[in-house]
Amino acid sequence: MSAGGGDTRVEALLAALEDMAAGDLDRRIDVSGAHDEIDAIAHGVNVLAGELQFTAAGLQRARLDAEAANSAKTTFLRNVSHEIRTPLSAILALGERLAADGVSPERRAELIARILSNGRVLLALVDDLLDLAKVEAGRLEPASVATAPLAIVAEVVANLGIEAERKGVRLHVEPTAGTPASIATDPKRLRQILTNLVGNAIKFTEQGTVGVRVALDAERLAIDVSDTGIGVTAAQAEALFAPFQQGDGSIAPRFGGSGLGLALSRRLAEGMGGTLELLHAAPGTGTTFRLVLPAPPAAAPPAPPSDAPARDGSSPEPPTRGRALAGLRLLLADDNRDIREPIKELLELYGAAVVEAEDGRTAFERARAGGFDLVLMDVRMPELDGLEATRQLRRAGVRVPVVALTADAVAEHREECLAAGCDGHLPKPVDLAHLVETVRALVGRR
Repeated sequence: MSAGGGDTRVEALLAALEDMAAGDLDRRIDVSGAHDEIDAIAHGVNVLAGELQFTAAGLQRARLDAEAANSAKTTFLRNVSHEIRTPLSAILALGERLAADGVSPERRAELIARILSNGRVLLALVDDLLDLAKVEAGRLEPASVATAPLAIVAEVVANLGIEAERKGVRLHVEPTAGTPASIATDPKRLRQILTNLVGNAIKFTEQGTVGVRVALDAERLAIDVSDTGIGVTAAQAEALFAPFQQGDGSIAPRFGGSGLGLALSRRLAEGMGGTLELLHAAPGTGTTFRLVLPAPPAAAPPAPPSDAPARDGSSPEPPTRGRALAGLRLLLADDNRDIREPIKELLELYGAAVVEAEDGRTAFERARAGGFDLVLMDVRMPELDGLEATRQLRRAGVRVPVVALTADAVAEHREECLAAGCDGHLPKPVDLAHLVETVRALVGRR
């Protein structure tokens, strides 16, 4: 080959390299077929350009995915902020009105009920956020205990029936023949999933009906929740189960919500060995979701329905006041006066004599001195934390029952409390009914 031809090929090679360096990774160098050094270089550069092009495309996809994820999280945080601030604003406004002059007894009772309702709504949102974090970390372990599925469905429908009635939406249950009276599953998570599904159905239905159909198919429990609400488009349906999503950006401003319920519900269902799917959806004709869970026979009768606070803001009836804790002397240790004083006064309404302690050191000294039937011990306190105070009591031979009160409402923390010598564990905010029953159980008054 002539020198001139070689020079032309070298110039073409250099020009192509300059184009590639400028970002034109689609550029390729012609290989002459001479099988010489220039062809070898050209072939190597073409291979390298292809690899760089593939890598650049992957980086571009990763960048777009990261931007989409960040946008979704920003939207989620905005929605969650709204969902937190809404009941919080209501609590503060209602509290200020309650503190002002001119409140009649009837209005006072109404204001208090609305404060409690908004507080429970706020608590439910926090619980959902914690559950999602545990699911994402693979740390949520569902229980498998005897559960009455129809009783759980009836409980959820009863809790949400007030909102349905307020909107003029008919809420009904359709049990089918053969639905088992008892199965082995996690009643808390089943209740949580159904509350999300039925609550959503009511929220997005302006008029018409919301139905819950329960059936058993080959040892699998199938629960369909259908509504005649606004429905969703195909594009919205694709995003329904994604974390931080809520159909599209127009949903939250109109109907409220964090976009968390369906994502969490599907993950809970999968953690229980089941599925949660969208069976039907179309704009203007409503939706149907199907929850399917394993339904092995239970080895023991189911426990009675839960008396935990409902996630719609309603609450179970508190235990009867007066003599439930009569004659008991309790030590209540908590450094937060706004928590300690109302709990003390509520326990006194049930007949208990309550002594306060503002820190762990004082709690230890008073409990060691004796004279108490039970100690309610906050975990995080100055001077001495509640767990160390409990450990020191046990080392000193003090056997009085100790119940840990903690805002760290995770299973691992419960185990830590029990390992420290506590006899019980109650998460904050403390539910009064559970508190009274826990005290009664530990002092032998069930």
